[in-house]
Amino acid sequence: MSTATLTLLAGPSGCGKTRLAKQRWPNTQPTCPEDIRRLIVDDASTRDAGTEAYSTARSIAETRLQRGWPTVFDATSLQRRDLKWAQAAAARNNATVHLVIVRATFNQCKAGWQQRARSRQQTLPADLDVFLGRQIAATERLIDAINSGRIAHDFDHVEIVDRTHHAAARP
Repeated sequence: MSTATLTLLAGPSGCGKTRLAKQRWPNTQPTCPEDIRRLIVDDASTRDAGTEAYSTARSIAETRLQRGWPTVFDATSLQRRDLKWAQAAAARNNATVHLVIVRATFNQCKAGWQQRARSRQQTLPADLDVFLGRQIAATERLIDAINSGRIAHDFDHVEIVDRTHHAAARP
């Protein structure tokens, strides 16, 4: 029997999913569509090549599951098709599925983008505020679906990491 686990990380871009993955799973390389997008178009801040990036990331994740390895899928937003893919991939590979949702404030996400842009010497997208607003709203809808029980039963484990409390504690 496989001990593989597929962990889906969801939350708005810049909220700290990658940092959380490195802290919790230091020996596992997260599969991140944003990293793959950067390989395709040299700039993760653009939303070009999203379909190709997600397709490649899913293929990598499935290969890891086939080998029985723990797999962390570091995704920004998860649509219903992504959740169905995760459940089907786990079933095909006798793996469990964990969902970890990271909740963060707009300012925390924007600060994450600013830090990433500085480190990569890139500019921020002109529509970043609207983009982050939509992602935060999508994350809240996902949390509502979990809390209402509409999709929580689809996962072996669900966790919400709430970073918004950390924001209130800062001076």
